[in-house]
Amino acid sequence: MASIIFSCEDVQEWMKKEGFQAFADHFYAEQVDGEALLCMNEETLKTLVPPAGVRAKLLHKIKKLNDESTEVRTTEARPIHEDANAETVGEASSAPSVEKNKVRTYLHFQKGHWKRSDEAKGRQRLARNKRKRLEIRQMKKNAHEELVQEKKKRQKTEEKLSSAKKNQEKFYQMWRQTEREKERLLYLQMKNKTKSINSSDSAVQ
Repeated sequence: MASIIFSCEDVQEWMKKEGFQAFADHFYAEQVDGEALLCMNEETLKTLVPPAGVRAKLLHKIKKLNDESTEVRTTEARPIHEDANAETVGEASSAPSVEKNKVRTYLHFQKGHWKRSDEAKGRQRLARNKRKRLEIRQMKKNAHEELVQEKKKRQKTEEKLSSAKKNQEKFYQMWRQTEREKERLLYLQMKNKTKSINSSDSAVQ
């Protein structure tokens, strides 16, 4: 949106806002203020803005700016009636300075609007950064919780394996004890049979 500008600094700021950053400092160095900017045409811009395409766009922006300035002057200036007395005519003679002050006031309003717009963008950027930090923090928290859960699962699995190993060792010991007992009983049976056979042989003789 075009804005009414007045000083060389305003021209520099306006050109940066409108996308002509490459020529803003050059215009400031040439002391181009708002009045000089509104008087620019194709010929006067050739030395300041050599590229024809950029020059055409800048001329279009200047025309819009000039139309806005004319609209403000038409809206804000007080009319002078034909039947006004000398005092009224005297006051009307100071209308340009009044109009100039009103243009300055409008300019300050536009500057305030730009400033508020930049502040709003800054707040939005800070809000986005804050949301990103919160998202990253939440992601880290979720990852930590997943690691803790995975660690707990691994511990439970290790406990189950350890318990199974202990049960297996216990079963093996019981099996070995049973096998030893079987061997002992079998040895006693064989011993008794051998003793019985020997006793029978002695009786026969």
